[in-house]
Amino acid sequence: MSRIIEKLDPIPPNSNPYHYDLTRMGKDLDKTHHLMYAKFDNNEYVIIVHIPTGERRRIDLKKLFKQ
Repeated sequence: MSRIIEKLDPIPPNSNPYHYDLTRMGKDLDKTHHLMYAKFDNNEYVIIVHIPTGERRRIDLKKLFKQ
């Protein structure tokens, strides 16, 4: 069974997430978190990046909302 929240490989701390992910777009949630999503209307997941540590989490929206 796959998870709703999955830990992804981190990026370097305090780096620009778009230097490591050229396919998604996003927006700042606050000073330390950034939300990334697909450039298309059908977003099945989002990725939250914690900029100070570079940690990333993928959240499966279909499983979260049981679509």
